[in-house]
Amino acid sequence: MTSTLLRGGAHVRSTATSSASRALHRPTFSYRTPSCAIRTGEQLSTKRIVLSFHGCRNSLQQTRIGLRAVLPPAPSRRAHPGRKSLRVHAQQVPDAIVILAGGLQEDGALPEWVVRRLDTAYDLHRESGAPILLTGGGTPHKAPVLCPSGQVLHESTAMAEYLIKKGVDKTRMYKEWGSYDTIGNGYFVLTSHAIPRGWRNLQVVTSDFHMPRSRAIFEWLFMLAQAAEGHENCVDARARHSYHLTYISVADEGIDPEVIAARREREAQSLKNLQATAAEVTTLEAFHEWFHNEHRCYSVARQAEIMYPTEETAYGLNDKALRSY
Repeated sequence: MTSTLLRGGAHVRSTATSSASRALHRPTFSYRTPSCAIRTGEQLSTKRIVLSFHGCRNSLQQTRIGLRAVLPPAPSRRAHPGRKSLRVHAQQVPDAIVILAGGLQEDGALPEWVVRRLDTAYDLHRESGAPILLTGGGTPHKAPVLCPSGQVLHESTAMAEYLIKKGVDKTRMYKEWGSYDTIGNGYFVLTSHAIPRGWRNLQVVTSDFHMPRSRAIFEWLFMLAQAAEGHENCVDARARHSYHLTYISVADEGIDPEVIAARREREAQSLKNLQATAAEVTTLEAFHEWFHNEHRCYSVARQAEIMYPTEETAYGLNDKALRSY
């Protein structure tokens, strides 16, 4: 196990793989720490780091990538000299900027943490011109918010309205409204947008408290997608079938600390559950089967648990955690 600290606060931890497992190209992942997430009070410029690595496309266990924000700036942008499989290169213009949903208030207003994600994505959009992809249909934790027409107000629709008021061209925004959790966000981003459009380079925006699990979900899904493409020619796989994901984390400061603490505790447990599932679900076909037959939000066999929740089937969130959905 090696650990490399890169300028901009990205920690990379990866397990060495055998020479045979390096024959195929894995997705490229990166972490971007915007200046708004720096808590030291220093005015620091935004830094982008992209990390490329190789590994066996059929084994998610052989390589574990962990990226986290570190508050003080690191002294060097160079990767550890012993890790020749890592390289730092210029950030490409993204195909799309993905904003992860974060709930709605009872009156349909956007929570502060969602507004911060949208403002960050707006700045990224102005910088690159890339289209914006808004995610989220709702949550199983609360009853849906209704529009004046009586229709369900999807989270992605409410986010789109916010950006329209900020002047974003409606034709430069896309949305998905089928997801009811972060796993659904990732799956429908992949299957409804990235694959049909051939999008390979995505920026993923969410909050600090939400980032570790979000990153794990997107890495899991996009690794499965790349493996499903099944290209044995290494050159072709690198040229046409690698994914590049950049994670942009938005600071939690100013939000009710008790709410954030409760949500972080829940996120930590959910991440452990996710890692256990990912160890068992190692193909896109298996994911589809699990997603539609075992996941409570998307399984016909389990839909009654949401329609008629009981004490046994409810998630059991406390009031503070519930306020973060």
